[in-house]
Amino acid sequence: MKKIFKLAFTDFKLIFRDPSLKSFLVLPVIMFALIIWAVPPLLEKYAFLVPYLSLFLVVAVIENTQMFCFINTMVLIDEKESEVAKVYGIVPRSTSFLDF
Repeated sequence: MKKIFKLAFTDFKLIFRDPSLKSFLVLPVIMFALIIWAVPPLLEKYAFLVPYLSLFLVVAVIENTQMFCFINTMVLIDEKESEVAKVYGIVPRSTSFLDF
């Protein structure tokens, strides 16, 4: 568990170093706020949008997932460019896998 927290702390340092990635941490919250507080008044005002409510919700969920995946991808690319990713490839192995 300590290793996971250490890795998460390192990733958050990388995220907060890049201003564009910081925005991707806030955008999902903004999108959920829009879905919660902006869509119901729109549905009351414009009745023709009611059949599309499920589409709004699906798009919001997919976009939120994509934002977090984008952050993860950018962190992995940064780690690859700074050659930290080479360390991931070094895994201690036992000799038992050679005994076939």
